Amino acid sequence: MNNELYANETLFNNMKTMTTTELVCYLRQIELLCHFQKCDYCNQIMAQHNSTRHMDGMIFKCKYKECNKKSTTKSIRVGSFFSDCNLELIKIMEYVYHYSNNSKCNEICGKLNISHPTARRINLKLSKLILRYFERNPIRLGGHGVICQVDETKLSGKRKYNVGTVVSDQTWVLCIVDTSYKPSLGFAKVVSDRSATCLLPIIKSVCLPGTIIHTDQWRSYKDLGKTFEHQTVNHKVNFINPITGAHTQNVESYNNKLKYRIKEMRGIKKELIDDYLLEFNYRERFTNVYLSFLKEMKIL
Repeated sequence: MNNELYANETLFNNMKTMTTTELVCYLRQIELLCHFQKCDYCNQIMAQHNSTRHMDGMIFKCKYKECNKKSTTKSIRVGSFFSDCNLELIKIMEYVYHYSNNSKCNEICGKLNISHPTARRINLKLSKLILRYFERNPIRLGGHGVICQVDETKLSGKRKYNVGTVVSDQTWVLCIVDTSYKPSLGFAKVVSDRSATCLLPIIKSVCLPGTIIHTDQWRSYKDLGKTFEHQTVNHKVNFINPITGAHTQNVESYNNKLKYRIKEMRGIKKELIDDYLLEFNYRERFTNVYLSFLKEMKIL
């Protein structure tokens, strides 16, 4: 892990030493910027021109003689992660670098001297990348003979000394962890309620056939035995079922990690919880989050 963080720092520091032209060439090389653009009017490839009026130092311009909109221009950022963001390319890369290292938004804004609205726009772009990743790679856990533990947890949004943003109302999150990984690999999703009709379809969609499910004795789980081998523990009596050995300690530890991160953030707005859970699921799947972001930022 330390070697990967060092590699990330070296990679980023190398980018900081580049001129704007060198950085543009490098970002094209790793497929984060387009090599060319086509004119929207004549569909011909536009020519690249240097331009001191643009922060990137260059633009694309249509030079096709028969085009009705000859000399129309396009930013070199069109169609890329950097579009619609009025920041230098290196600053955006630096933001992604600090974000991937789990730095807080306020700290990054202060370090880079950027506004919070700009930071929120970049965060939204990163959230969309994460969502796109999970659309292509749905989370599946367990498998034949593998134990998955399931539990629900409430994000109540408690504050210490009345400081921080409160999660309004009760927000329930369903958590599933695969105990075959060390530490356990998990899944978390906001649920509208704790009924069987809400919880069971999610569990069935995430847990692979043949999975052994461990839960507490919440009544909504009673029909899991129709699809999986289902073992329970009665928390009013034991932490671990003395007969089967079933317990939910791994998923409870996972729940605590979720809540601790929210505590570090001094609370989170209710409408942002889904994005937070996606990010949490994403981060735990990559030891090198920075490089994973660079892969997701590539132009499709």
